[in-house]
Amino acid sequence: MFDRKYLSDGIVELKLTKVVRNLWLMPLAYHYNIYRCDSQVPVGRCDYRCINNEENYYAGNIGYMIYQVYRGNHYAYLAAKLLCDLAVALKARKLYITCSPENIASFKTIEKLGAEFIEEREVPKNHYLYTQGEKIKKIFAIDFKN
Repeated sequence: MFDRKYLSDGIVELKLTKVVRNLWLMPLAYHYNIYRCDSQVPVGRCDYRCINNEENYYAGNIGYMIYQVYRGNHYAYLAAKLLCDLAVALKARKLYITCSPENIASFKTIEKLGAEFIEEREVPKNHYLYTQGEKIKKIFAIDFKN
């Protein structure tokens, strides 16, 4: 069985901090802290949002944030790869991953993951990202059906 509490590739490890569930106790999202394997100091956070819906079309199924001092070490890419493994283990067929047009680092991470560009689109005004100032998203997909 796939261990959802702890994911590692030998370079980074993801330690589960929270599982968000719906009323029927189905997992909606898994939240992790990202660590280097040789340290117990977190270098960032990431999450896998399990459902493909309109909200996650703009927000993405995978999110990551690396703390400023640790950027430039490909930790976001390594964490995202582990989250892709989690998605496959949970029988996901497709993931959406997004970034703001000005976020070059995130774009490079998405490109390195091999995601296919779908479109650049305005975020709906009723979406929580819009209220946070994110007006446009580049939307990519990773298809696991093949």
